Amino acid sequence: MIKFQHLIEAEEGLHARPVADVAFTLTQCSSDVQITFDGKTASGRDLMEMLTLDANKGDIIDITIVGGNEEETKEALLKVLP
Repeated sequence: MIKFQHLIEAEEGLHARPVADVAFTLTQCSSDVQITFDGKTASGRDLMEMLTLDANKGDIIDITIVGGNEEETKEALLKVLP
């Protein structure tokens, strides 16, 4: 299990395009990813759940990765998270 935090740096926050990029990236990974913000948790593969997190620029999200290729999944996520 890998847990880490990520600062949202994009002006638009966690909006549709990066959420779609995250979900698409995770279709290529076997690990399970959960994203938590402000007491709400979303699957990294579920576009609508991630959008309901409503994370904006400057917010810090918590990410938990569980599965067989955790390090590779983290590296892939860091490339697409805003």
